[in-house]
Amino acid sequence: MGLLFKTLVKQRLRYKGFLFFFLFMALLVSIASVFMTRITGDMGQAALDMNTDVLLQFFGLITGIMVIRAIASAASALFLGRFAGEAGYRFRDNFAKYFLQQPFSTYENTKSGESLSVFSNDLPATIELVSNGGLQMTADVITLVVTLAFMLYINWWLTLIFFVSFPVLIILQVFISVPIQKKSAKRLEARANTNVVANDVFQNTEVVITYSLEDVMRERYHKAFEDWIVASKSQGRSFISLVYCVI
Repeated sequence: MGLLFKTLVKQRLRYKGFLFFFLFMALLVSIASVFMTRITGDMGQAALDMNTDVLLQFFGLITGIMVIRAIASAASALFLGRFAGEAGYRFRDNFAKYFLQQPFSTYENTKSGESLSVFSNDLPATIELVSNGGLQMTADVITLVVTLAFMLYINWWLTLIFFVSFPVLIILQVFISVPIQKKSAKRLEARANTNVVANDVFQNTEVVITYSLEDVMRERYHKAFEDWIVASKSQGRSFISLVYCVI
């Protein structure tokens, strides 16, 4: 998370006011979800007792909570979209400035499609991570804290037993996810290399035709595409093994 905030500062994004508002809305949605869960359980008991007055009160509370959740979710989505738009503009603007300020010697040994691949593929993924992924992870942490507080309120002893098992689950998750992450990185790298080769062809069609490089570029693309397919299959086999172990 520290690297995320450093990136926001480096890109000169005004995030403090937005971050406070987003986290407040996430806290509000989490508390509303907990109350919904509690009220749903109480409604079941009231239905068993055939207590219509209590049921009507619960219906009114659920309606109010749903209105609060809807307003908080809509406000969060609106401000998150505005922040994502500003982040996208800043990232692309800074990338263009960096690209134009580099000396020509920097690009002499660089493939012509590499910079285009970074701009069209890597940059949108980075914007998505900064403007959405990190914030959603923070919202998930808030939800976890609120849920933990509610569980401790209901039964602190069973809650402690439940959360004591977390270190074991984390170790298992790391043991399982690390190989998958490595294979995922290889797949993304192979995909990026495939995009670089394709961008080379699309950017320099006149050069390819003039020097009769069609077969050479076709072989390069086929090799890069095959590497991508092999990496994707390897990652897929890892996911299948994980599902088999879970089942």
